[in-house]
Amino acid sequence: MTSILQVENVTKYYQNRAILSNLSFSVPKGGCCGLVGQSGCGKSTLCRLIAGLERPTSGTIKVLDQFVNGIRQDGAVQMIFQNSFEAVNLYDTVFAIISEPMRCLFHRKPLQCKETVAHLLSLVGLPSDYMRRYPKQLSGGQLQRVAIARALAAKPKLLLLDEPLTGLDLSVQAQLLNLFTELKEQYQLTYLFVSHDPSAVSYLSDFVVTIP
Repeated sequence: MTSILQVENVTKYYQNRAILSNLSFSVPKGGCCGLVGQSGCGKSTLCRLIAGLERPTSGTIKVLDQFVNGIRQDGAVQMIFQNSFEAVNLYDTVFAIISEPMRCLFHRKPLQCKETVAHLLSLVGLPSDYMRRYPKQLSGGQLQRVAIARALAAKPKLLLLDEPLTGLDLSVQAQLLNLFTELKEQYQLTYLFVSHDPSAVSYLSDFVVTIP
């Protein structure tokens, strides 16, 4: 089976301290890898390395058979952060947030994005009139749905879910887990799912990698 993500002997040092040490695993196309470990073990660091936001001290990472040497310009890798309020511009409307990948990656004009934004909002369970709202007018769960819609707008192949359920009510967490499952099947997405919740990892993941 084709691997979307390949991590080989990845080590990352910060100030002479190893955060990750000789980590290797791969994730097949359409699969979900649960990534678990104690706080501070390097789970979020690994997500940043895969996204190209940082570089490993040693080892290699491939996404779609291409070495990761920086942020991909094709939108194939997208990341959902644990704090969506810090991941968006609070002064942008929902429309501006979701349409940004379409405008930057595919050079679409704002008017060309409206129908797609409405469709993406529908996919994540929000009414189309939410596109006129601002982040501070949304709950944490609603804004996380907006962040998911923004990621989908880039037409990704790999989604990095970095503690996407943190700080949300249990009912909202369950709704988002179901949403991730539906989107994975509908778009043949591949996930790397970081979580400290064993039940969430068990529900969504096909297999689990533990960082010591």
